[in-house]
Amino acid sequence: MSRTLNDLLVKRALDHAKAGFTHLLDFETGNTDSITEALIQAASIPTALLKLGVNVGYREGGTLSVDKVQNMQGGLTNNHQKSSFVLNFKSELDQFSNELWAYFEDTCLAVEGGA
Repeated sequence: MSRTLNDLLVKRALDHAKAGFTHLLDFETGNTDSITEALIQAASIPTALLKLGVNVGYREGGTLSVDKVQNMQGGLTNNHQKSSFVLNFKSELDQFSNELWAYFEDTCLAVEGGA
C-alpha cells in the first residue's frame, strides 16, 4: 500500500476516534444524545482499519460488537431516531459509553502501533 493511502487511512481512523471521544465526553457531562453521535463515529472506523490490515474489536464481556454498532448506526439518521435510541437503551447507555471509550482507545493504540 502506498504511504499516502496508509497515512490517509490512519488519519481517517484516528479522526473518527477523536470525534468519538469528544462525543463521549459530552455524554458524560449530561448530553445524552451525544452517545448516538459516538456510535456513528464508531461505525465509521472498521472500514479504514480493514484496509490497513488492523483488526480492532470490542472487548469481551460487553454488549457491543462491530456488527451491532454498524446495525445501530443504520437507524440513527435523524433526531427523532436518535432520541428514541436514547429512550430505548437508557439503562445501557453508561455501559455503551464505557465500551465505546475502550474501542476508541484500542483503535488509537492499534493504529499508532501498527500502521
